[in-house]
Amino acid sequence: MIFPLHFMETAQLNKTSNVDIDDTINFADEDDDEAICSSHPWKVLIVDDEPGVHDVTKLALQDLIFKDRPLEFIHAYSGKEARDILSNTQDIALTLLDVVMETLSAGLDTAKYIRNEINNHLIRIVLRTGQPGYAPEKEIIQNYDINDYKNKTELSRDKLCTTIISALRGYEDLLNAETYRLAQAKIIENSKHLLTSGNHDTFIQRLTERLDDLLPLGDIYAQSSPEFMLMSERDHVPQVFQHSPSIRDQALWLEPYPAMVQEAVDTGALVIRDQHALLLFYQKDLLITYLALKYQEEVSDLEAQMLAVLMHNIKISYSNTSLQQSLTEMNSQLEVKIDARTRALKKATEAAEQASQAKSQFLATMSHEIRTPMNAILGFTQLLQRAPDATAASIDTLNKISKAGNHLMEIINDVLEISKIEAGAMELKTISFDLNDLIDDISQMFSFRCEQKNIDWQLLYENNQSVQVYGDQGKIRQVLINLLGNAVKFIDHGDIKLQVTSPKPDYYRFEVTDTGPGMSTGEIKTLFSTFTQGQVGAEKGGTGLGLAIAHNQVELMGGKLEVESALGHGARFFFTIPLPMSQEALVEKLSDEIENVRVKAPHKVHALVVDDIEANRDILTGLLTETGVEVTEAVDGQDSIDKLRRQTFDIVFMDILMPVMRGDEAIKVIREELMLTKLHCVAISAYSLSHEVPYYIGIGFDQFISKPFMFSEVYNSLLVFGPHLFEKCEKVSDEEPAESSPPVALDKFSIEKTLYDDIKDSAQLNRSSHVREILTQLAAQSPEDQPLAEHLIRFIDNYDMDGLLQALEEISCDE
Repeated sequence: MIFPLHFMETAQLNKTSNVDIDDTINFADEDDDEAICSSHPWKVLIVDDEPGVHDVTKLALQDLIFKDRPLEFIHAYSGKEARDILSNTQDIALTLLDVVMETLSAGLDTAKYIRNEINNHLIRIVLRTGQPGYAPEKEIIQNYDINDYKNKTELSRDKLCTTIISALRGYEDLLNAETYRLAQAKIIENSKHLLTSGNHDTFIQRLTERLDDLLPLGDIYAQSSPEFMLMSERDHVPQVFQHSPSIRDQALWLEPYPAMVQEAVDTGALVIRDQHALLLFYQKDLLITYLALKYQEEVSDLEAQMLAVLMHNIKISYSNTSLQQSLTEMNSQLEVKIDARTRALKKATEAAEQASQAKSQFLATMSHEIRTPMNAILGFTQLLQRAPDATAASIDTLNKISKAGNHLMEIINDVLEISKIEAGAMELKTISFDLNDLIDDISQMFSFRCEQKNIDWQLLYENNQSVQVYGDQGKIRQVLINLLGNAVKFIDHGDIKLQVTSPKPDYYRFEVTDTGPGMSTGEIKTLFSTFTQGQVGAEKGGTGLGLAIAHNQVELMGGKLEVESALGHGARFFFTIPLPMSQEALVEKLSDEIENVRVKAPHKVHALVVDDIEANRDILTGLLTETGVEVTEAVDGQDSIDKLRRQTFDIVFMDILMPVMRGDEAIKVIREELMLTKLHCVAISAYSLSHEVPYYIGIGFDQFISKPFMFSEVYNSLLVFGPHLFEKCEKVSDEEPAESSPPVALDKFSIEKTLYDDIKDSAQLNRSSHVREILTQLAAQSPEDQPLAEHLIRFIDNYDMDGLLQALEEISCDE
């Protein structure tokens, strides 16, 4: 196991002639020793039982510099010694690993130890052997997770340098990716923790407690955190909230920061100078609040990038905390100052709107982290609803949980839609669909809703034959539901009309007309702006997002949403979009919600569930097991590939964003390397902002299901995958359906005006708990009003404040 003579000669020749192998590589002169010593070296572990190999390798590589960083050599003379070093040293970039040492497989055992026992997937492993007969290259590459294989007899100095540089490049890329991932996870967890602070003091305490674990963000192997000082200034008078215990002389420590504070105030951006960083996260009037940091070394570019993201998140969290504290103070004032009700309610409304905007912005940036726990909540709720031992009371409670979760997801989806629009990330999802089916579905939906409110419904559409067109069916449906939903919401009597015409070939015009209260010219000018509502809209409640979303969606489809209206004369919304005729096969219309499926006897189905979140695996495993499917779980893409190499599966359900190997990376291996082209693979992910469904289908997935998912979506996937393997079956239930409550004649009831005003004002502010308390007390004090109270409480259970306000209009009140 000695290097060949030409290796040593080449090493000596290249050292004296100072040859550059790549523009990122150079060899140091003696004058560069001081510069090299000041750089962080790349740690290289040489594992070989021949001391001569260590000497020759060090001689060949000792002057090699990659990206201004030299090499630091660590020596091990056996596999056991190497494993001891690896278990205690995390930041080794590369190991040059001999195969035959104390045993014939000592090097291979060490490679397994690195990947499987200490789970180090960053370090690059280069096998070097002088006895290739003991370790054939093809067999080793296939069965061991190594990065390169070299025969010592063929390894010249130039080839060795090239191998080292290639390995270091790979290590650097992986390290950067892992650093980004861990930094983002830290920032997200920190934001979650800070968002529930409630007040300034708790926020400062929580931020201080987490700084040591949070920083630094750009170095996963750092041994210590930077010193910090958390403080505020008003009129240039500083106040220190918290600081690192190691800071003894605060005045001396703060000397570099006044100029940085002024720059941060002027620019609103992160300020970094050498080893100092300043994060300004609150600025109002003459008060500023910021975090000053002092690192042991100059702040790296990667650390600066992560600090900018951290500052943005702290700013959002602190703003949210300030708003929550303001709301708490205003609510307490409402209890004390009854005589200032109108003024206090106005302030609370303004603060609530600001809080809504701040929370919406946070929700948009953290959508995937919100969807993941929501998937667990809704998934486990569905499992419990299906449990054979569930009681009627527990099912009723679970139904409320499910309804609340879906209500929350609707709100989040609206905010995410606005975030997509503002980021320019909203895209068309064009498919071939039947326009008649779409119009019929919407007509049936709103004819029923109009009937409930005694409103006349009209559909004007003369084409009774199937019309197959090409366009974004989902966005057309969403726009029409938004416009028609507003019409139903804002009028109490009269009629609503949907008219569909074709002014010219391949173009369709949609018009929604109502006889409601109408709008003024001033209201129309700002109608399509985010968080803006007309007077009637403000009275009926809502977020002011719907029309802004619809307006942008119509523009994206090649049209323009317009409105004609006048106060007291209703409103007419209309738009024209291109919908060319399509010759493609129609996308199957989703069937009614499937209650359950099961595997047909005597068939057996084996599924692989891949997700790094245990709760998500539990939900999907429980669902599939209930249908009779045998389930195996995998925790990431690489784990799924390993299991697919060893076992045969019929269907795979795979998450997208996972550590070690992502789902979109794993599907490429499944299709291209493992050649499992017939294996049915379904992507299940909450990450729809960055990766659209066509992308996932294009890289090899057969279907895409968005989190949080309904069980019927998985059932439908199983039926599509194997109609000969699965059959629909009814959900077994021993419970009899509950009798519907008799209708309540609201106009027969009358309540005292002060109580009536309190209920109405609280409902407009969405204070559901307070309204429930009032109605409970009303039922207890006046038994004759109990049916009324129970009827109104149902609106609260269904999160329907609009319906509650509408019901109040039918009740009379005593002066």
